Amino acid sequence: MPLVLILLGITVLSLLPIAGLPEKTGFTDKQSHFIAWGSAALVGFTLFPRAGWRILLLLLFWGVAIEYAQQLIPKRQFSGLDVIANTLGIVLGWGAAMLLRRLRYGRWTRQE
Repeated sequence: MPLVLILLGITVLSLLPIAGLPEKTGFTDKQSHFIAWGSAALVGFTLFPRAGWRILLLLLFWGVAIEYAQQLIPKRQFSGLDVIANTLGIVLGWGAAMLLRRLRYGRWTRQE
């Protein structure tokens, strides 16, 4: 459920018209993308450790799909740099989840 809520929040904020977005967040646009998608990846890979590739593909697909959907919103557009920021956030989130798993279980994979 937390992953669904994060993805829903990212989707809503990404598809709001520019006028509906907060004025100042303290982060640049690319930093916001990086943090949002990194958080989604960290939660996804932590909650579903055995679904790694599926989570990765879901997040990558969803990030690109949102960028394409932005073309339908007035004053919004597709941005390849946003896709790169999303992807870097996803990779960092995956790495952080792997590190947490390593610290918790003393190994890279969870064995049951």
